[in-house]
Order: sequence, then structure tokens, then C-alpha cells
Amino acid sequence: MRKNFYLIITSLVIVSCLRYSDHSKTLEEYYDNGIPNIESEWQSSDLIETIEVLKKMKQIDSFPLPKFNSKKSSGLYNKIIEEIPKIDVLDSLNVSFQTNQFRQFRNVIIELIFLYGAKAKEQIYYSYEAIQLERLIVDQGTKGVSLAIRYPSISKESDLYKDSYEKMQNGYFTIIEASLRVNQSHHRYSLEDKIILAETTSNSIQFIWELLDIEYQVKIHNQVKEAIKYADNDETRNILNDLDLILQKKRT
Repeated sequence: MRKNFYLIITSLVIVSCLRYSDHSKTLEEYYDNGIPNIESEWQSSDLIETIEVLKKMKQIDSFPLPKFNSKKSSGLYNKIIEEIPKIDVLDSLNVSFQTNQFRQFRNVIIELIFLYGAKAKEQIYYSYEAIQLERLIVDQGTKGVSLAIRYPSISKESDLYKDSYEKMQNGYFTIIEASLRVNQSHHRYSLEDKIILAETTSNSIQFIWELLDIEYQVKIHNQVKEAIKYADNDETRNILNDLDLILQKKRT
């Protein structure tokens, strides 16, 4: 019994030390490896180049990526987030451009998520950074679906629109499904960050709900119920329980 207790304490100490340590590089070290200066105006190619450089640095060093709260590297992390292509919901007159923005966003964000949160140790160390990327996926997915449905560039009666509408809903469902799975115990993000993502996901579902077909409303509601069942903490479970009650009322 005592041995198990010490093992638990040791494990918690290791996780805590890993989560709050800073192994990122200085800006000069990033520049030396080929990352563009963060004070300059980046083109889309600069963001792609930065991701490729960080991939190579990870092959040599375990935790070289920039962190949000680092005195050394927060500037680079913020620059990366700033340069990610994003949807502007106020620009409803240029839906085709926004669609292209979302396509570029999707390609970039997949690369960054893999960089920051593919392994358990990375999820512990980069918890905040990875969850901010996850939240960005939910946010942009919500805006993309909302913009495309509210301001379609083609007739809603056309077969092309109906096919696109189906794909948009399925894409949104995939985003929400992945976001809800973060609440499971094998994901090692911090409790605080899991709570933040659960709140973001709940708000997104409520915002987009009326735009979805009944089929996708049912599928998403079922995913919420599954997430409640497998949530590894009371805080996110309570958030999802509240969401479940709201969705039940909306469906009656």
C-alpha cells in the first residue's frame, strides 16, 4: 500500500515538473535553424517553412517547440497562431475566399496538432498550447459551417449545395467528435485545459445546433452522451451534463 502511494506521488511530481518546465529555444536559436524573423511580415510560405523547421528540430530534441508562457519563445508561438489562416465571419460577400481560407487552415492546423499533442508526454508538456489549437479547430469549424450555410454562394435548391451541405455537417461532426474525446483519461492534458475545451465545444454546439439536420443533431447528441460516460473528471462531466439537458430541450 505504501509503495503504491509513493509511486503515485512520484508520478504526480514528474508530471508537474514536465508540465511547468521550459525546454523551448530562444528566438535566436529558432532563427539559426531557419525560422523567419517574427518581427517581419510573414507570407503563407513562411508559416509552412516554420512548421517544417520545427518538425526537424523535434527529431533532434524532445521538447523544442515554442510555448505560450515562455519568456524565451512565447513571441514565436503567438506569431504562429496569428499567421494561421482564419475565417472572417463578417466577410459574407466573399464566401469562396473564406472557403479557401478554411481549406488552408485545415491543412496547417493538422500539422500543428500533430506537432504539439501526438504523444502522452507532449500532451502533458504542451497542454495549454495543444488545447488552444484544439479550440481553434472548433472555433473555425463553427464559423465555417455557419458562414457557408447562412450565405451560400450557390442555390440551396441545387444538388451541388445539398451535397456540400452534407459534407459541411459531416466535417463539423468530425471536429466535435474529436473534441469530445479529449475528455477521456488517455488524453493527458491538464484538467484546467480540458475544462476550457469542454466549454468551447458546448458553446459551439449550441450556436450551430439550429443549422444542422436532425440526423446530425442526433449524432452529435449521442456523442455528448458518450463523452459524459467516459469523462475522466467531474468538472467536464458537469459541463457536458448541462449541455445534454439543453439539447434534450431543443429536441422536444
